[in-house]
Amino acid sequence: MAIRREEQRAKRRRTFVEKDLQAREAGVPLRVLEMDNYFDLKKEQYVNWPQPITKDIANNALMEFRKNTMCDSLEELPCVVCSEMFSSEHWSVVPVKKINLSLLKIDKKFEKLFFDVNFNYGHLCIDKSGHKILLDMNGFVKQNMPGSKDPFNLRICVNCKRSLDIGKTPLLSLANVWIGPVSLCLQRLTIPEQLLISTGYLCINLIQLTNQQHTHHKLKGHVITFTQNPVSLTTVLPLPMYHLCDNLKVVFVGQGQLSEAQLKKILRVRKSKVIDALNWLINHNILYKKVRIDGIALNSLPEDEILMALMATTVIVDTDPKEIEHYTGYVTDLIDDNNMNDLENDELNISSEQFDNTKHNFTNNEEELRNSGMACADISFSEKNCTLKLLEKMIEESDAVKNNYSKTILMLHSNYPQNEYTDLILLPAAFFVLFPYDIGGHEDKFRKQYISFKQYTNHLLCLHDPRFRQH
Repeated sequence: MAIRREEQRAKRRRTFVEKDLQAREAGVPLRVLEMDNYFDLKKEQYVNWPQPITKDIANNALMEFRKNTMCDSLEELPCVVCSEMFSSEHWSVVPVKKINLSLLKIDKKFEKLFFDVNFNYGHLCIDKSGHKILLDMNGFVKQNMPGSKDPFNLRICVNCKRSLDIGKTPLLSLANVWIGPVSLCLQRLTIPEQLLISTGYLCINLIQLTNQQHTHHKLKGHVITFTQNPVSLTTVLPLPMYHLCDNLKVVFVGQGQLSEAQLKKILRVRKSKVIDALNWLINHNILYKKVRIDGIALNSLPEDEILMALMATTVIVDTDPKEIEHYTGYVTDLIDDNNMNDLENDELNISSEQFDNTKHNFTNNEEELRNSGMACADISFSEKNCTLKLLEKMIEESDAVKNNYSKTILMLHSNYPQNEYTDLILLPAAFFVLFPYDIGGHEDKFRKQYISFKQYTNHLLCLHDPRFRQH
């Protein structure tokens, strides 16, 4: 072995010496010589390249392209188990008899939550299984064979099929993530109509209207949720009309007058629509079981009109969007110190006449677009905290009078941030048009298996029902 190893080493040394001599004779570095030799070898190997494509190869490539771009190949269809959309490569058709239906049943202690669901699907294996099975009927594949006892088979995605084969309930199955269909009376509600009968509210809805067809705007800032207890605000609905200004801000950017037809598409209030939606929610949504209807507030609502409270607080920015870039937001854009000093000097030079214009919610190119304030009530605070808050408010109001600035409405809350990802009713309360039964939030109480927030949001955006993609 030692002799053989020495022979191999000697052979490698001779090879290296020969390459060094060749590089010296050529007058180039050894690495350049190796690259030249490799290039000459490949050039000789592909001297006749590219070869002309034969007719058979061209026809096969064209057939494969047509097959992969056909509507049947690109079409996405829902899975009967999870209701997500998949292409034909990611699902298969399975007979009902080969599925363990007990894995897709709902828990008995939560059966009363699904009183509005029809569990009869027209298949003997499912209807006589003794279980209440949650399936998406859009995932049924009907049988065209005459005399067949099975009226349909099931379209199941790869992930759900894998879980069912090993005897586990699929993580994203309807038995684990059920939200429920949206009633007709809840569909196409405008933003003011939703806010009037909502049990939970976002801090502010900023609607920026422009006369351009294609625009893109952004809102920058950080959002932190603090614990509050606004009980009395959510047990009497609908809200009075003037409370909409606390949650909705309309900004019109452009030259000319406001178009009532343009505003009506998103801001109109229809009394009949609000009554139907509120009655349905009281009968079907868990969060509305203790809600009482305020007859006075309900009768004061108009029929297919824009509320005067919204029109009075609408901000008009009389600028040409094509020439001047405009921003609205909670945080100032990043600019250099020189520009910041210029802005401060401009603000100091604003006349009292211009301040009067800001009170009427009209702005020009030189003035800042301010955000609306919000008010909250029924917050439990200690006497010391209340005293400090009142003193702060008195100081701010006195400074505001001196500086001709608008008064700030304090929004009281606790000192401890609220974890939004573990709040059971955060999403269902704020978006009842997405969660009409108060079921299906991220941390839902009837869920059998835990789902991460990323998996949860991706699942909602892939559902056959497009409500989450279009909201």
